[in-house]
Amino acid sequence: MAFYLMAVNLAEFLLDIPRNVGVALYPRLAALDDRAMHQLTAQACRRTLLITSTGALMMSLVGPPLIVLLVR
Repeated sequence: MAFYLMAVNLAEFLLDIPRNVGVALYPRLAALDDRAMHQLTAQACRRTLLITSTGALMMSLVGPPLIVLLVR
């Protein structure tokens, strides 16, 4: 049970990245015109995908030993 709980907590940590970007970006997007809004949204999506993918890759390499270490 503890292994599952640690794995879920680590995965949810990665899901916080796009959620927080969306929360921070929404007020800024509301103030922009359509063209600038679409450009900023595309740029934010690309960067968020890069950061989240990098974090997921790192987590897949470091996660299993980290979970075992933290559970013990």
